[in-house]
Amino acid sequence: MTKAPRVDAPEAVEDLWSTIEAYCEHRTGKRRPIRDIAAKTGLKRSTVSDWFGYRSFPKWEMFSNFLTYFEDEAWQHDLEMMWRAAWAGHQEARHAAARYSTGTHAARGPNSTDGSHTADGDAAERIGATDGPEASPTSGSARTRWGRLLVVGGGLLVTLIVVAAFGYAVGSGTGSDRADQRAGSDPSPINAGPGGTGQPGDSTAPAAGVVGGTCMAVRARDVRVFTSARADEVWTTWRRGMKFWVDRDASSQYRYRTVLRSGRHAWVTSDSRYIEPATGCP
Repeated sequence: MTKAPRVDAPEAVEDLWSTIEAYCEHRTGKRRPIRDIAAKTGLKRSTVSDWFGYRSFPKWEMFSNFLTYFEDEAWQHDLEMMWRAAWAGHQEARHAAARYSTGTHAARGPNSTDGSHTADGDAAERIGATDGPEASPTSGSARTRWGRLLVVGGGLLVTLIVVAAFGYAVGSGTGSDRADQRAGSDPSPINAGPGGTGQPGDSTAPAAGVVGGTCMAVRARDVRVFTSARADEVWTTWRRGMKFWVDRDASSQYRYRTVLRSGRHAWVTSDSRYIEPATGCP
């Protein structure tokens, strides 16, 4: 299915929806399963369609509802981070449009209109809509100039806050995984079975015959096997040479999702210093 173009979409907005489309196509065969999303989340089809086409952009309350369509928590978390970057880009684009609209309106006169304003409630911010008061014919006054400076400054502040928060999250996640997976670490596994080794016969050993999985092996002295994509609690420790299956599509940015012999999901670092592609997984 050929997607409709997202005209004038900021790069972060395009990245967000392109990523969602690719994921949906891989999982369902449809790049934009609007009917299914609407049925599961309760959102209107027209609203979801407008988001995909960047005719409007969802506020967080509505986007968090949209995320319930996806069952994987790690994937939801990744999309949340992408939404934050896209929201900053969207706001910056809106401010630029507002500045242009203010200048155009002043040139036309205070009673002119281009018919672009559409109320969209709390669901989204309509592309091209502006929030501020209309400009008067004296748009060159000191008050107007100060207003423009405040708009620009506000947009830059939002962008800096989002970038700083994203950088902190990435740095924290990377540091945590590197520290946790350092060779020679002395983990304290929970529910690790006999000896906590994760060796064959243990319920925390890797599951066999995972359909669609990618075969990997531990290359470091040992790696920790976590209980979730972000938590620091561990199921067990797998030693060098242990082979296991991972589901790349269901993985997070820094950890691969795998399956234990008990049937539970588990997570291991995706750092190539500690694990590597392999063959011959059971």
